[in-house]
Amino acid sequence: MGHILGVYKDLEDVTLLRKRGKWTPEERIIVRTGIIVVIGAWIIIITDFYLLENFISPAFGLKTGSLSLLASLRILLVFFYAIGFFPASILGEFAYHYTRRRAFKPRNILILLIFFAAFVLLAVVLLTLFDTFFAYASDIVQVPLAAVSVSAPILVLAVTSRVKRINAYVGKAFE
Repeated sequence: MGHILGVYKDLEDVTLLRKRGKWTPEERIIVRTGIIVVIGAWIIIITDFYLLENFISPAFGLKTGSLSLLASLRILLVFFYAIGFFPASILGEFAYHYTRRRAFKPRNILILLIFFAAFVLLAVVLLTLFDTFFAYASDIVQVPLAAVSVSAPILVLAVTSRVKRINAYVGKAFE
């Protein structure tokens, strides 16, 4: 058979196109882990939105018009850290432990939580700063500021993760 995108000479080389019975044990583990992660992520998301809609939103007055977009997003990030990032860190470590067939390491959950906390802290600081100056601005102004407040910490974490010392420590922790 001809080249597929100039990389593979025949379909047997393409792992994802193999029939189910021809999967290697490693591929089976990866598929099972993927299914577990997808189901677990949906459970976390559904639970988060249930808690948000029925408990958090009424308690903090997050209904339309009560707070600025920036203040609402700030409150949501703090609560999503507690009810979303913590279970996601546990799920991530479980998936990695299951896929790599190694011991479950609680310190890796702490590492993931520190990275998530750095993201939330930076985002909350930016949201607070923008909310101080633009609390009564229209949504046309607040939406781009909210986007900057969430995307800038992601870029900072991406650059931080490329620092050799941090990258080496995280790489060693997740071995």
